Amino acid sequence: MIDISSLKSIAVKDENQRTPLLCVTKATISFGVGAIDALNRPRWAKIVVDPAKNSLYLLACNQNDTDAFDFVKSEKDRYVRLKSRVLHRLCDKLSGFSSSECHYRISGNVDILPDEQPVIVFPMKEARKTGIRTN
Repeated sequence: MIDISSLKSIAVKDENQRTPLLCVTKATISFGVGAIDALNRPRWAKIVVDPAKNSLYLLACNQNDTDAFDFVKSEKDRYVRLKSRVLHRLCDKLSGFSSSECHYRISGNVDILPDEQPVIVFPMKEARKTGIRTN
């Protein structure tokens, strides 16, 4: 029998997978197909914030969870678009950008919670302007 408990695993990325993106514009906040697929196209999701790490966490949940919102409404959905002033202000604060001045996006990293549920971590300080000015 082989003991691999002391060995380190490596992350293997499927080149066909899309990067989970959080895109912030003046009017909306959207999650692309990479985020939808990484969470296995859940009907409901929620966002958790860690202000100390300037990070947002997106995870699937059920309808009865606190702060659950409609996420994937149809199998054909290629993105989820939200309109939330609270979320806009939070993203702007954590990223250091202003969505009223420029559009920006953050690439997320997929991780696994202790209950083996996928979660997407968006390190907001890694936000990058998309080159589109809103004024």
